[in-house]
Amino acid sequence: MNQLKNVVAVSRVLASELGQVISNGDGTCTVSGNVAWEALDIRVPAKLTINNKVENKSVTWAAQLVFYVCDFIQLQGHCVYRVTLADGTVLLMGTEERPYTITTYTVTYPENMGDSQLMEVKVEYRSASKLLIIG
Repeated sequence: MNQLKNVVAVSRVLASELGQVISNGDGTCTVSGNVAWEALDIRVPAKLTINNKVENKSVTWAAQLVFYVCDFIQLQGHCVYRVTLADGTVLLMGTEERPYTITTYTVTYPENMGDSQLMEVKVEYRSASKLLIIG
């Protein structure tokens, strides 16, 4: 079965405002409470890479989300990201507890007028479990 894996939307919320993440045990989760997600105006598609490795007999999952925005996004502290794929799947990147996501902003002043002047945002997240699907 073919699946569209393009990232078409990204939203965020402060980890302290997320509410409780309840794992359903099958790779999906629900988020309790009324969460005020902040939709980010990104250039579509964004890039999401997920990988895992076994180290000292334990599995570590790593996810990296890279997207571009026109306007500066205020750094607010520890954020949790909601990543929407083209097929409607919604992934949760981070939780209300440690480990938190790490967000890096890069502003480039290009030497050529035709080069991209968008700001790059890179979000990294490492956990003992893979990204949960919000269902």
